[in-house]
Amino acid sequence: MANAEDLLAPPPGPPCEALQFLRRYVVSALGTDWSGSDPSVTAHIETTLLDLMALSLGVRDEAREFVELRGLRAARIQAILAE
Repeated sequence: MANAEDLLAPPPGPPCEALQFLRRYVVSALGTDWSGSDPSVTAHIETTLLDLMALSLGVRDEAREFVELRGLRAARIQAILAE
């Protein structure tokens, strides 16, 4: 196959802010016993994780603005509360 390397993703660069928050958020979520007791909390955690993953992978334009306002904001608040 010609130019197969064009199908590969570029190697990740230095850790971005979203990736750092994603790591912290996962550690926090795993360290807390949510046990699925509240569906709204579970949905919030899932949405925040998806937003942080999208930012870490390089989402752009309007979608980036949206997930920054939603997921990155939630992760920052969680980090502040954890401190």
